[in-house]
Amino acid sequence: MTQELIDRYSLLRTINLMQPVGRRLLAEKLGVSERSVRTDLEALEGSQLVAMQSKGVVLTPDGERAADQLLPLIQNLTGIHKKRGSLENQTWFEGLPNRER
Repeated sequence: MTQELIDRYSLLRTINLMQPVGRRLLAEKLGVSERSVRTDLEALEGSQLVAMQSKGVVLTPDGERAADQLLPLIQNLTGIHKKRGSLENQTWFEGLPNRER
């Protein structure tokens, strides 16, 4: 369930960046099969988070809100916030002159 949430969030964010976008390009960008993208898009469409248009898939207003609201949860699930904090601390530390270390 957690991986499915992360995968669908990645799909939402990719659509948000590339919309309107086709399934084939989504599959290529995400490194998954077109069938996998189709299955996830059907679920997202059923939840009214995406809309299928002739030019490709787009986020609905609900989809845009969901992507924004899911970001902190996804960061916690994937540990990105810890990695980012560690990187920020490391970059800050490395930027100090030797006498301040």
